[in-house]
Amino acid sequence: MNFRKERFSQKSFRRERGWPRERPVCFVDAAWDATTRNCGIAGVFKGRETAQLTGFKEPRRAVDSALTAEALAVRKAVMEAYTANAESLVVLSDSQLLIGLLQTKSSRKELNNILTDIHHFSSRLSACSFIHISRLCNVGADLEAKSALLSVNSSPPSGG
Repeated sequence: MNFRKERFSQKSFRRERGWPRERPVCFVDAAWDATTRNCGIAGVFKGRETAQLTGFKEPRRAVDSALTAEALAVRKAVMEAYTANAESLVVLSDSQLLIGLLQTKSSRKELNNILTDIHHFSSRLSACSFIHISRLCNVGADLEAKSALLSVNSSPPSGG
């Protein structure tokens, strides 16, 4: 589909792209700091059947790339849906590269284990879709991911 994704709000996205309101939807994002290699991942669930899906915001340390951080967020969303016995899930991300890899079931060496987990758990759902959205449609997850990154960068490393 060719359309100007950056002009869509969440409301117009639902109308134009036919966001299935009966299916749980998870907006995911990650914020990564190249200097510290820390990241924050987040997922915001919306739609019906999300009572067991409360969303997530997690700080992570020693992550290799922004793409890896994005993949960790998608994996967490799919695993949350699976654990909550959701029948289906729509994952929305502003990482065009990652969504392309997931839609074509392609792989990259640095993401191999994470993508394997995503495909494994998503195949356990009756339906699971991965859709690219613009950053403007992903503001909620973006803010949560940045908040998680800030928390991990503000705290001393654990261990010794």
